[in-house]
Amino acid sequence: MKYEFNLTHLVASKDPLTDRVTFTESIEFKLWTTVAILSYLSFHLFTLLDIELADWQVMLLAATMVIGYGFAFMGVLFRKSAGKAELTENEIQLFPTKKEEQFPDSPIEVNTDSEIKVYVIQKLNWFSPKLILQVSISNGEEPETFTIKLGSKKSKEQYLEVLESWYRRGYSLEEYDVSGSRIFKLDRGKNYADVQEIKKEYGINW
Repeated sequence: MKYEFNLTHLVASKDPLTDRVTFTESIEFKLWTTVAILSYLSFHLFTLLDIELADWQVMLLAATMVIGYGFAFMGVLFRKSAGKAELTENEIQLFPTKKEEQFPDSPIEVNTDSEIKVYVIQKLNWFSPKLILQVSISNGEEPETFTIKLGSKKSKEQYLEVLESWYRRGYSLEEYDVSGSRIFKLDRGKNYADVQEIKKEYGINW
């Protein structure tokens, strides 16, 4: 079994207040949020200084603010691929096409000694699921981290098959949603009864 997924350049990190991994700590989010905030402050500064703006200038500032916030929260889901990641039962191969220095060397081994953590960085369910996932794998050393994007129902199903194989092989695997809560295979583990069923079926700690 080998499935291919799109790599992204998105770099998420831990929020210093909540200690959870989030895309709001990413460079992209901060950049576009800054654009939106500057547009907002510019509008109020002109008002405070009693400087009258033409209608087109007001519309331009408003559009810049909306676009800034839009890209901050949703743009990461529609960004171009930065290469490919091949996931199998026992290893991961990365094939970046841009900024190769941002990605760890591969192959990355995955086995019962590995500590695997997957964080849902951003999620959108419209006509088809779009998810940004940050994968962190430690084999007794500094964790190897990379980010992939699931942009279709098929890619989500293939990703779930990879998770299933890892869980069935007894790998140490933990998943977290955008709020930092523990989940199982993206959509499960959100209530006590489901957690108990998962623990019984897969023999994992929670």
